Amino acid sequence: MKRTRNALSNQNARNRTEERVTSKLEHPFRKRTYLGVQKGSRPDPNEIGGVKMERIPFIFLSYGHDAYSVLARKLKTDLESQGYEVWYDFERLIEGKDWAQYIEEGLEKARRLEDQGHLIFLMTHHSVRRPDGFCLNELAKACAEGIRSIIPVLVQCGSKPPLSICRLQYLDIHDCLDNTLTLHPERYTRYLNRILEVLRRERTLESEGGEATLRQLLPPIDFAADRFGHKEFSGREWLFEQIQGWLEAETPRRVLWIKGKAGVGKTGLAIKICDQYEQVVAHHLCKAENQEKKKPENLVKSIAYQLSTQIPEYRDKLLDPSSRLEHTLSEYKDDPRTLFEKLVVEPLYGIPREPGVKKVIVIDAVDEANNAYSNDITAFIRDEFWKTPPWLRLILTSRDDPLVNSDLTEYRSEAITIESQDNDNDILHYLEKHLKQIVPDGEKANAYAKEIAKKSQGMFLYAVEVMKSIRLGDLKLDKLDEFPIGMNAFYKRNYERQFPPSRPEEIRDYEERVLPLLNIIAAAMEPLDRETLISVLNLSTQKEADRLFQKMGTLFIRTDRKLIPVHKSLMDWLVSEAAGIYKIYPLDGHGLLAENGWKRLKEEEERGWEDPFDYAIKNVGIHLYASKERPEKDATVRNRLVELFKKSFAGKRKERPLKKVIDALLTYVIAHHKESEETGFKGIVGRFLKAEAQPEAKHALAAFLHNRYVYDSKHGNAEWARWMLQRQHSVLEELVGAYPENTGWKRDLSISWSKVGDIEKARGNLSQAQDAYEKAQTIRLELTEKDPTNTKWQRDLGVSWNKIGDIEAARGNLSQARDAYEKTLTIFLELTAKEPTNTKWQRDLGVSWSQFGDIEKARGNLSQARVAYEKALAIRLELTEKDPTNTKWQRDLGVSWSKVGDIEKARGNPSQAQEAYEKGLTIRLELSKIDPTNTDWQRDLGVSWGKIGDIKAKRGNLDQAWDAYEKALAIRLELKEKDPANTKWQRDLGVTWSKVGDNKEARGNPSQAQEAYEKGLTIRLELTKIDPTNTDWQRDLGVSWSEIGYFEAKRGNLDQARDAYEKALAIRLKLSKIDPTNTDWQRDLGVSWSEIGYFEAKRGNLDQARDAYEKALAIRLKLSKIDPTNTDWLRDLSVSWYRIGDIEAAQGNLSQAQDAYEKELAIILKLTEKDPTNTKWQRSYRISLSRLGILHEQRGDSIRAKEYLLKVLELRLSLVNRAPQEIDFNIGLVYALLDLYSVVENEEEKRKYWGEASGITKSLVEAGVKHNELEDLKEIFGIE
Repeated sequence: MKRTRNALSNQNARNRTEERVTSKLEHPFRKRTYLGVQKGSRPDPNEIGGVKMERIPFIFLSYGHDAYSVLARKLKTDLESQGYEVWYDFERLIEGKDWAQYIEEGLEKARRLEDQGHLIFLMTHHSVRRPDGFCLNELAKACAEGIRSIIPVLVQCGSKPPLSICRLQYLDIHDCLDNTLTLHPERYTRYLNRILEVLRRERTLESEGGEATLRQLLPPIDFAADRFGHKEFSGREWLFEQIQGWLEAETPRRVLWIKGKAGVGKTGLAIKICDQYEQVVAHHLCKAENQEKKKPENLVKSIAYQLSTQIPEYRDKLLDPSSRLEHTLSEYKDDPRTLFEKLVVEPLYGIPREPGVKKVIVIDAVDEANNAYSNDITAFIRDEFWKTPPWLRLILTSRDDPLVNSDLTEYRSEAITIESQDNDNDILHYLEKHLKQIVPDGEKANAYAKEIAKKSQGMFLYAVEVMKSIRLGDLKLDKLDEFPIGMNAFYKRNYERQFPPSRPEEIRDYEERVLPLLNIIAAAMEPLDRETLISVLNLSTQKEADRLFQKMGTLFIRTDRKLIPVHKSLMDWLVSEAAGIYKIYPLDGHGLLAENGWKRLKEEEERGWEDPFDYAIKNVGIHLYASKERPEKDATVRNRLVELFKKSFAGKRKERPLKKVIDALLTYVIAHHKESEETGFKGIVGRFLKAEAQPEAKHALAAFLHNRYVYDSKHGNAEWARWMLQRQHSVLEELVGAYPENTGWKRDLSISWSKVGDIEKARGNLSQAQDAYEKAQTIRLELTEKDPTNTKWQRDLGVSWNKIGDIEAARGNLSQARDAYEKTLTIFLELTAKEPTNTKWQRDLGVSWSQFGDIEKARGNLSQARVAYEKALAIRLELTEKDPTNTKWQRDLGVSWSKVGDIEKARGNPSQAQEAYEKGLTIRLELSKIDPTNTDWQRDLGVSWGKIGDIKAKRGNLDQAWDAYEKALAIRLELKEKDPANTKWQRDLGVTWSKVGDNKEARGNPSQAQEAYEKGLTIRLELTKIDPTNTDWQRDLGVSWSEIGYFEAKRGNLDQARDAYEKALAIRLKLSKIDPTNTDWQRDLGVSWSEIGYFEAKRGNLDQARDAYEKALAIRLKLSKIDPTNTDWLRDLSVSWYRIGDIEAAQGNLSQAQDAYEKELAIILKLTEKDPTNTKWQRSYRISLSRLGILHEQRGDSIRAKEYLLKVLELRLSLVNRAPQEIDFNIGLVYALLDLYSVVENEEEKRKYWGEASGITKSLVEAGVKHNELEDLKEIFGIE
């Protein structure tokens, strides 16, 4: 039989009355209107359980049962005398009654009385203790219930305000009690009057002293709305055990990541962790709809404020004048990473902590900080948290989200997932516990719980909401088949009951009244307060608003005068097609918000701008833009956005308050769109520039875009940043063309050209980069001619010459590069002479000397290069002594040590080179610890490891060299993954693969060496396609072809080898013609001719081989005359002599061969005398002696042959004695013995050498040694 709405309402009222009579476990104070129940009726806030109540002001007094409770009793009496009803547990808690129920009643009453309901929280050590403080439970429930008026009162000095209310100002009355807890009447009366004034809304609590400073500078974020509705959390004991174990363990695992799908109770869990664990000192709750809670800078300030309330020593650090807190916040307001370091990391390191004591920060729902293609919060955590002291830990919660997973990869393997069987058990236990309060039969309650748990689909939220519906009679346990399956079905069922599809008038009411409100909530950047919603919806009366808001039911929380969805999953469902006729449209919500914002903007404009703006004005640009899929195509939206730009950039600087609105709009666009997408934003900018006549307004836009270019470049928005630079550049070009006399704008254009050059250079486009740098230089030359005394312009010019020098050097034009660097050096020498204390100019001079050293080194002038490097080093040592914390100066010092190492290595001083490299490595390791995400520092570290590998390899320590190369390779592979388009990093990786190949080949791993060489070749071929004029890349490609040729020759693929060698030779001939003075290129050409000679000799073409070897020899003789101390060139020359000696010997010219070999030996002896520890040169010495010994044997001079070979044997024995475990040393000794066996004539000596060689070989075989050359020796000696 069909019943009317009133009949249903009356029946529901009777049902509730019967429940109160029959069940002690269900109390009327716990009743709340639920969506789909009591339709057409609206609860009276003065009515509880159908009983009309007087609106008597009500206070829930929360205090600890300790010695300070005397004050609670006194306060209760005095407040009651002023007409307040005071809930006081000693009077309320009756033996045999459910005390938790009475607490719920009191808190529910305080909530329902809204402005007349209050909670006074008396803070003592007892009342704020965690985890067993009942007062904290009361406070948590009060926050969850949404009680608006919470008044913290500090009674005992040193009590820390709980995190849930640390944002609230407290009243400090601790001095109204003396040491004996005797009340001081006058002080008490004064404080009582202040409490009464706060209760009556006659005044607010105001902070004083340091507290006032911290509140002003670090305004705490309000998380009350996020806590609302999360008191039902239950279970998860298994998880709390893991958390406790993690807190107690001395583990390097400082981050605990808890993952779970929507609705499993992550936020409830995070809140319970904060309330339960005393180690928690700060928390942050991210919200998808609240942009402010998604910004790292706000996270930093919020955490800093909370830490100041929980760690007194940290608070003292912040308030210490030397901390310069206000300056730090102003200086780094747009740089959250530096702000975190200055505001949190550095002060925390200065705080002494007891061993084993740990503190925890909790960040909930980090996935809700996602933008379209990034997550600033997780990226910030990834990059910054590790810098904090080891005693600080972090608990995160999130969904299993790709963006979050990508940023937090290093923590994924140890993340805890709560969609497990344990989570299902928690849901089951929660349901069993609550159903047993309703169903007396325990077995039946458990059976019901199991069936409902199956329908929950693992979502704790489902269990909580279903239990509410069961208590309200909306769901019947005897009709379990009618229970919805999962949250989407639950939401749909409730909407169908509230707005039945079968009743057209209800659907019409939903579409006309409720849908617009839901659209607005979905579109809003943050939860909107009641007044804003009324304004946007244009509601005429409060009564109309009350009716509409009541329609939203309890799936929307009303707290702090804001309307918030009970869970994000509700909005996810509403915007999806699954919502059907209840689907909402955020686009329409943006439209309503845009209209309201525009109206408010016009009103504010008439009154005169007041900053800060309210929500409507602050976000009007976003809502206008987002109200249409193609905003530039809609005339009204387009014209309003253009007008918004005019208001933001036209007029005088102080008349441009709306620039913040454009800044917010651009942030929104970047967060939701790739730069390559057609967003409409660019078109709006173009229309503004066409419509705007004021040049100052255009310049203001250019300055805004340049600032955003700098900001977004740092924050990983490279494509958008590039567009901003290009757009502001075109504006500046137009302005300078129209107003050539404006020197300020000209300087801005020169800076812009320089930035364009930087981008093109980073992308490997050297021609475009040089063009841009030269345009910047032209402007700067003109400016310095106008005013040579302007030091700012002079410095700009110095920078321009420097950048041009870089390009010329990269293209191999060393003479032009030197000219440019010399001009830079002259400018910086003049500037530092004028002002020697200017550290910025001193740093510039250090860079200039360093680059001047580079160019002298490249030209083979090692002495001049060393002088330049030492001058740069001296400047940098002095700067770092002045400020050891300056990371830029430390990085410069690392570069200097690296370059000093280079020059010592080139001069043949490997010990000094290694010492310098290791000093540079130490600095770079420290920097990389400070910020592992700094790609420049990571690249530097890769360079250092590569140089350490080079010097180890040069000194013959191949295993140590491999360790270093492996570290360099890991860094460079990681950098390449971050930005595959970065040609500098690509080149670095190619160089590293080449060095890995060298090392693998030297260590006897030819297949691995070839694989490495081919990887290097692939990279270098791609780079030379990008810019064929880049000589560095061409030189690298020549190296790769040379390496490939060597391997093909070694494998017997002579045609392929010749092809590769000829490709390398062609590149090197071309380069040597570009600049014949470039000694590096000349040396490469010598290598190519030597390789061609080796190849021809291998094919038996001895005359062609001789011709090629002689060309290599000519080049090397010329180089050794340029710098006779250059050990690399001397080593090359020795190779040429022995190659020619090989050809002479092969052609039977033994005398000429001996002459060549002796020249080789003379060079090697000179090298080994210079560095007797260099094992590579010692190896060359052994081989040279062997070569001469064998030659003398061929010439029939066995006595001279034996002399040489005995020296070889002596050297081989010393190596084995030094490292008997080294297989190569033992095999080398066997061959030395065999060489002697072949030249001696005495049979006894022959047997001796043969026996010793055979014995060593057998011992290696018996030891299970695997080595290619050992197989040959086994065959020689007939060993199985």
